[in-house]
Amino acid sequence: ACVAVGRGALGSGEPVVQVHTPLAGTVFLREEAFVRTAALAQYASELRARGESFLVGPSAGGWHAAYGVPLQGRHAWFLAGFIRPWEEDAVVAQFERLSAVAVCPGSMNAWDRLHLPPAVLSRVRPMFTEAGALADCALWRRR
Repeated sequence: ACVAVGRGALGSGEPVVQVHTPLAGTVFLREEAFVRTAALAQYASELRARGESFLVGPSAGGWHAAYGVPLQGRHAWFLAGFIRPWEEDAVVAQFERLSAVAVCPGSMNAWDRLHLPPAVLSRVRPMFTEAGALADCALWRRR
């Protein structure tokens, strides 16, 4: 544990970028994360200007909070088994309120990274169509 903490304190030697988030203050990100974060923030801003909503997954609750991008439901951190059977309809309703979904990093077959139960995935996946990429994130828009 001490070695891991020491390595973290000394840094990896990779360059970092200082980023000022709207709500979480200053963070330091590796270049790859900076490019991703900037692309997501720009897209979220464009959607917000049109009154649309956006979800970043599979575990981007901190990003949503730092950039003031409201969640449409309880689930921002998708873990296998995290959605309980009695919550499935609420999760489908969450996706129905979304204009777009991004999975970071991800390819166009990255829906499995959201770990949605099969009963939920079969209902929400057809709602969205491939829309390209934002940095290294796969993007889908609501049909």
